[in-house]
Amino acid sequence: LRRDLERAHARRRYDAVVVCHSYAAATALRLRGTALALDEHNVESEYARMMAPGDRAEAARLACWERRVWDRVHAITAVTRDDARTIGRGARVEPSVIANGTDLGKIEFVAPSAREGHDILLVGSMSHPPNVRAACELAREVLPLVRERAPTATLTLCGRAPAPEVRALASEHVR
Repeated sequence: LRRDLERAHARRRYDAVVVCHSYAAATALRLRGTALALDEHNVESEYARMMAPGDRAEAARLACWERRVWDRVHAITAVTRDDARTIGRGARVEPSVIANGTDLGKIEFVAPSAREGHDILLVGSMSHPPNVRAACELAREVLPLVRERAPTATLTLCGRAPAPEVRALASEHVR
């Protein structure tokens, strides 16, 4: 991917490149003459410390890589203020916070009695442990309760690299 990006950049220079996450930044760090923006939707070193507290070496390697990337990009976005503070301690630019979510003032509310659909959609990386837990809980605990009131309800799990536990949820009502 890095070589293809460099070849494309050599043919026609990009003014800016947006990289989603520091671990993908290796694809663009060697580009010259372009602004690099980093969408850092997690601080992976902090996540690694939380998910595998006994593996300090991996978290330290991730933190080193993140600081290296943060020091080389021209703009950084973070999802939370806490992440922005963490990034800000190692970056040469001040991160901007762009929270996940939706402006509920811009979405028309439809009363449940006026809604026609009964389908549930979960989108996310289906190998990410919190998403795997969410998928399992939705399929095993929430969907049966929904189906008591709406027998045609279904659950669709959408995302890359589904864990075996997620694949095992497939059924007539879970896609």
